[in-house]
Amino acid sequence: MASLQQVQQYLALWFQVGQGIIADDKTYCPQPVLAQGQYSPEFQQCWEALKSLGFENCYLDGTVISLEELLSPAWEITDCARCLMPVALPIGQVLSNACPCSDSPTWPNFDLPMPHVPKGANASLQRICDRIAAGDRRRDFV
Repeated sequence: MASLQQVQQYLALWFQVGQGIIADDKTYCPQPVLAQGQYSPEFQQCWEALKSLGFENCYLDGTVISLEELLSPAWEITDCARCLMPVALPIGQVLSNACPCSDSPTWPNFDLPMPHVPKGANASLQRICDRIAAGDRRRDFV
């Protein structure tokens, strides 16, 4: 089951690469998502609007899972094997084309910084240290 914080981070990351949320025949894709190390007012306003809808009939563009379903115990958020972005998967099952990157010709683009959520510098530095210790050669963008 995804927590509210995980869903918020999921949306923040996808908004940064231009994927929007479709809710009640309206598309949401606030920009910018981050401002001064935290979520931007535009993102916060969008988040509150989606919460007021109860996340019902709110779908990340390119997916078929509503945010309401994502908050149920049947779903989890994990990393896409292709693009490393968060993707919703049913617990105990595998979906093909579960990630919005499956129909995006320009993503992933590892020449650009990866989308990220606001984090303290210590958490980012710890993640870099953990990757170095594990021998992971991927770039980590703060």
